[in-house]
Amino acid sequence: MSLLNEPFSKVFIASFSKDVWESILPSVSETLYMTLVASVIMLVIGAVLGVVLTVTNPTGLAPVKPLYTGMGGSINILRSLPQMIMIILMIPVSRALFGKSYGTNACIIAIAASCIPMYARMVESSLLEIEKGKIDAAKALGSTNFQIITRVIIPETLPSLVRGYTLAVISVISMTALAGMFGAGGIGDIAVRFGYQRFQHDVLFATVYVLVLLVQGIQLIGDRVSRHILIKRHLLSSGAGLKRRRHYEKNLTKTLKLTTSLLVSAAMLAACGQTTSTDNSDASQESSNENASDALAITDAQVPDIDLSAYDISQSKLGTVNSDGLREITAIADLTPHSELLEYVEPALEAAGLKVVLVATAADATTLEKTQNGEIDFNFYGHWPYVNDQNETNGFTIVNAGDIHVEPIRAYSDKYTSADEIQDGDVVAIPNDATNEYRALKILEDQGLITLDDSTDSTLSATVDSIVSYEKQIEIVELDSAQIIPTKDDFDFFITNTNKALEAGITSNVLFSESGENNPFANIIAVAEGNENDPAIQAVVAALRSDAVRKFIEEKYNGAVIPAE
Repeated sequence: MSLLNEPFSKVFIASFSKDVWESILPSVSETLYMTLVASVIMLVIGAVLGVVLTVTNPTGLAPVKPLYTGMGGSINILRSLPQMIMIILMIPVSRALFGKSYGTNACIIAIAASCIPMYARMVESSLLEIEKGKIDAAKALGSTNFQIITRVIIPETLPSLVRGYTLAVISVISMTALAGMFGAGGIGDIAVRFGYQRFQHDVLFATVYVLVLLVQGIQLIGDRVSRHILIKRHLLSSGAGLKRRRHYEKNLTKTLKLTTSLLVSAAMLAACGQTTSTDNSDASQESSNENASDALAITDAQVPDIDLSAYDISQSKLGTVNSDGLREITAIADLTPHSELLEYVEPALEAAGLKVVLVATAADATTLEKTQNGEIDFNFYGHWPYVNDQNETNGFTIVNAGDIHVEPIRAYSDKYTSADEIQDGDVVAIPNDATNEYRALKILEDQGLITLDDSTDSTLSATVDSIVSYEKQIEIVELDSAQIIPTKDDFDFFITNTNKALEAGITSNVLFSESGENNPFANIIAVAEGNENDPAIQAVVAALRSDAVRKFIEEKYNGAVIPAE
């Protein structure tokens, strides 16, 4: 359910529905697993680095200026890197360790690597808080440096270390959400793929509830442990300090209880709302059923009649054979319509002995690299001009195994009902990637709004700098394609791919559209060079290009998606 089409109250109530929570609960366990493992790695390595920094400090127990300067400088460099860049830099390491760059285990490495430098500095800062007199007293008693560290410095600064570690674990949770964009799974993956990219804001709200509860719970545990240590050592036994601490923790506990109570109450309200809706009129029920029919589920009556007997899957060299005797190959495909089409042909593929396992239903900047390196067997989200551009830019050798469908790029508006209404001064948003920007500018030219340089027709690439003249003085704003629909209210009209509009479920008026005839921007099955003739890939292409799929596309998408010629 999207805020683009529904009021906040309705989306909020829907965020507590059984379907939403059933969809995110598996991701909660993935987030907890990543947080636990990454936090342990961070604790061990970060603590060691922090101790070394403290000991080798110019005023430390064993000053070693070159080591301290070198290690400190390296940690500062790593701390200066944005978390997203750190994840990208760690992709080769994850691939070397796990054979792939996606999945929870692979991304744990990047999460830990990003948080270790920060935690090392936290540990150093905490250890330096100890009074110099206590260290001098330990030395006077003949303690070794190791004894001073383990029996004096660490125990004396343990409350501060606990508080620092609590903050670091919360940072790890934030990192797991970010890592979801890179195929890590978990709450972040659900929030990005469905909440943001698919505009399912009820799902997005649910992920926020989970993250709030996680952070509140971890902060409460950390504070309780820290206070327990202080009380045990009689460092917080009485006075205003104890009262302030207890008051703070009491408020934090109340906040956690209040948050939980609100969530439970809203869930009960949602349940009541669902019961009430069941008792509503037949018209309301029919509307609900109509919406449900737009979902991904394929009924028995829709099982396609596709003959793949010509393809001997046993001769495929891709993937592995699972316990059911089916050859499993991996793929990344966008949700609409790509994953929907793959699900539609799934019975036919399995009858031929083949199962396609979708690693993700949202392509990202690393998808083609994963295809090139053999981490996935094929991808299904882009068109050949885009893939070819990436081949030339990155040195990939990815090939087109088959054209499947065209998603005409269209101009939409909530303000206008016809292109004739567009006037001077209007602002339009268009995609900013090379090929889709060309397509957007081309349909603006076809409508007589601008004139492009003639050379763009041969390169299939253009930017606003390629505009020779403006026939209407419109302002063109280039945006990432994922940001266009969420910000559509800021523009007089906007241009985006039809699959983005389908996923968002927008009801904006279509002003004009790209033609599907002889369109070079057909979405393709893209594979590493040499795999295009593999029986498994050929079977997938044959299934997706079958008459049954052509009919399915024409009936389901009503011109928003067009079967490729």
